[in-house]
Amino acid sequence: MKLIDLHVHSTHSDGSFSVDSLIKKAKNMGIQLFSITDHDTITSQYEAVELSSELGLNYIPGVEINVVYPQLMDILGYGIDIYDEELIEFLDRIKLFRKLRNKKMVELLEEEGFNISFDELEEKYDSTTIGRPHIARILIQKGYGNSVSQLMNGLLSRDRKCFVERIRYSPKESIEMIKKAGGKAILAHPAKLRIQNTQLEKLLDELKHYGLDGMEVMHYSHSLEYSRYLYELANRKNLLVSYGSDYHGFNKPFVNMSYSINENTFDEIEWGLKN
Repeated sequence: MKLIDLHVHSTHSDGSFSVDSLIKKAKNMGIQLFSITDHDTITSQYEAVELSSELGLNYIPGVEINVVYPQLMDILGYGIDIYDEELIEFLDRIKLFRKLRNKKMVELLEEEGFNISFDELEEKYDSTTIGRPHIARILIQKGYGNSVSQLMNGLLSRDRKCFVERIRYSPKESIEMIKKAGGKAILAHPAKLRIQNTQLEKLLDELKHYGLDGMEVMHYSHSLEYSRYLYELANRKNLLVSYGSDYHGFNKPFVNMSYSINENTFDEIEWGLKN
């Protein structure tokens, strides 16, 4: 059996551990195929690639792009060229979309009487992909809540006054960008789409038309029965499979890193994502 984890977040997005900590943790755990997939950014990849090489960790550069069509979904990109100028520009535009959204959310919070400013948000999290979890952490520090999840599901949730939706690219645009950058495009955590199996199968057919290469079959949100269904579905649709915990450290304390899989499946995943 071999250990694998291809869906992990660092402090460059909404994870609680640095790249250095995650790479060393993966190495110490004996993980044999690893990827950090921060939201809408590859700024973590340069350090991750270098440190993995130094430590002898089998690493694949990754990214998780948040898209909408019509429901929210995430597309993982693996084996991307992290120096690809088009990809960097594409992600920079997403960063701008996030910045505009964050500014508006903070303004709404200020109007509601919360002691928070956009300048302090930008200053505190200058090197990260800033989102609602970062706003939540500042609010917690000022006594407005007890946990990130409490605020994300309450004050900062979609049905509340201070929530602002941000501009997102479509799956087609994101998949095509990943492919242009030499990567493999994988649909993340299908269970989170909350759609029927028949709808998922139709969605996969459409995404395959855009260039989708595979889907994440193991994830903390998937039951064992659902993961088996996804594995069978991936084989039927001639799609690659991926295993990812979606580890965020202290921000999702109920999620642990790594899955144990047999050598044949491991080899298929490694070959599929690297070739």
